[in-house]
Amino acid sequence: MLQDAYGNLREKVQIRIWRRAGRDVDKATAEYLFEVINSREDVLRRMIRRCAYLKTLHADEILKYGFCSNMIDTPLCPLKVVTNLQEAVWDADIVIDGLPSTETREERITVPVTISLAKGIEAELRPEPRILEFQLRIYCILGGPNIASEIYNREYVNARICGAEKWRKALARFLRQPHFIVWDNGDLVTHEVMGGLKNVYAIGAGAILSLSGAMF
Repeated sequence: MLQDAYGNLREKVQIRIWRRAGRDVDKATAEYLFEVINSREDVLRRMIRRCAYLKTLHADEILKYGFCSNMIDTPLCPLKVVTNLQEAVWDADIVIDGLPSTETREERITVPVTISLAKGIEAELRPEPRILEFQLRIYCILGGPNIASEIYNREYVNARICGAEKWRKALARFLRQPHFIVWDNGDLVTHEVMGGLKNVYAIGAGAILSLSGAMF
């Protein structure tokens, strides 16, 4: 989404993605990816130049060239993907943190502004943004009634970014797209509590659905 909006401003905006070290993918996925890669001469040349065309294909290599193992038809896009967290954020002005709420504390990041996407509570401690506040000092939290596939498919969705007024209004404008409407709000506590409460309702609804075998 950000690549589509700001990819033409390469001198002013650079977008990097960090992810953990890759895992092996299944044979069918690897075969499909090689088929797509081999059909694109420009991509094949680029991969050969970078010595990335290897027999063993990992999720890292998939993501580096615009693929994702759970969205097999994701188009190629010129994003930089790295597996070293410090390399990803060392000169960043904004970091969007999509780590699960249970693992945020394990990663220490030092950056000016961090936006959290996590919707959950670390059971042993406290709501997710409080962890970020302790770890990172400056943060906002972005969330809403939407899922990644809806955003990827450009369905109309809305979200809310909460945090200090100094940051949230400018970030709301930066993130807003025609199909992704972002509002800003200062009520951070309500936002983070609802993010955790949503999980409770989802677990309960899923259990009832499984037991009843009926759709609501």
